[in-house]
Amino acid sequence: MVAAGVSSTLRCTHRRGGGVIVDADGNSLIDFGAGIAVVCVGNAAPQVAARVAEQAARFTHTCFMVTPYEGYVEVCEELARRTPGNYDKRSALFNSGAEAVENAVKIARHATGRQAVVAFDHAYHGRTISPWR
Repeated sequence: MVAAGVSSTLRCTHRRGGGVIVDADGNSLIDFGAGIAVVCVGNAAPQVAARVAEQAARFTHTCFMVTPYEGYVEVCEELARRTPGNYDKRSALFNSGAEAVENAVKIARHATGRQAVVAFDHAYHGRTISPWR
């Protein structure tokens, strides 16, 4: 049973996608939300699905804080290469917007030595305390 606090925009169950959502009853709906999390590549993009299957066949343990692995470092290096500017660059990767924001606050507090943080209401903060609910 899904908790009452979890809501969905569409009242259908997604069975398969691509730019069109096909629901459990066989109805086709244009995916104007673009799957939100997959907006850059599309829902069920074949190249992404193939890469995910390849990675899952190798290993799925991805907690870098427990056991480091090369893919994490490679992504951080690529982000540093693509980020403009001539300064020392560092990255940290997280599984969600909420976790990224929480860690950004922790990192800022540590780097500045300050405990106070300014936060903005109605800004994207990772699907927690959504201003639309």
